[in-house]
Amino acid sequence: MVEVVTFAYIAVQLMSLLMSWPQVHKLLVLKDADELSLSTWSMWLTAQTVTTIYAATTAQLFWLLASLVWMIFDITMVALIIKYRPRTMRRAVVEVTEDC
Repeated sequence: MVEVVTFAYIAVQLMSLLMSWPQVHKLLVLKDADELSLSTWSMWLTAQTVTTIYAATTAQLFWLLASLVWMIFDITMVALIIKYRPRTMRRAVVEVTEDC
């Protein structure tokens, strides 16, 4: 039974990553992150980082590898969203930062 669950876990993680690739590709091609939420992706990155640390402490190899790959994916998304968010948002962030 463990083998079946392990296989299913690996298959679902791979399919999920493949299904998520178009979002990264769209960001790279269109260079527009207007429809993506930086706060949501940052929270997912935070959650995935905690999951990765937890997986490392439990010594679950497949879980750890999947968590690392998802963490890298989330880092990529956050970086691209920051890079390609609308200029007006970037300007607003700079203005707020300067006021502080």
